[in-house]
Amino acid sequence: MQNIQVLTLKLGTQTFGIDASKIHSICPPSPISKIPLSPSYIAGCSNIKGNIVTMIDMQEKMKTLQTGNENYLSIIIKYDGDLYSLMFNAVLDVMSINTNNLEKSDEGLYEGVLKGVYLNAQTPIMIIDPNLFFRSLIDC
Repeated sequence: MQNIQVLTLKLGTQTFGIDASKIHSICPPSPISKIPLSPSYIAGCSNIKGNIVTMIDMQEKMKTLQTGNENYLSIIIKYDGDLYSLMFNAVLDVMSINTNNLEKSDEGLYEGVLKGVYLNAQTPIMIIDPNLFFRSLIDC
């Protein structure tokens, strides 16, 4: 039994979560410079707190329903020595989740990027495994 603190995030109409210990920082929107010939889910790069950060459009990457909400927050994660921003619509809460209570995720749209799904009373929370997520970007 292992409890983890999970930051829950809104993306379109869905709720995702990331282990809070994997998050470097949370930042407000910043100007984004486009990167020519990059995949559609790469929004560009931005200077955040003096660091050049690759901006990943999570609605595009996770193929979630677009809500027309262009607002985003940058969830900064360090992976393999580089900083990446995962762009989410909103931060919801921090909750403690027992990893034994995670359901296995179905194969399909989010295959290979989720640690599992936490079923709570309000809505399922899809827990993103940052290592799997970034490996999936490299494999594309």
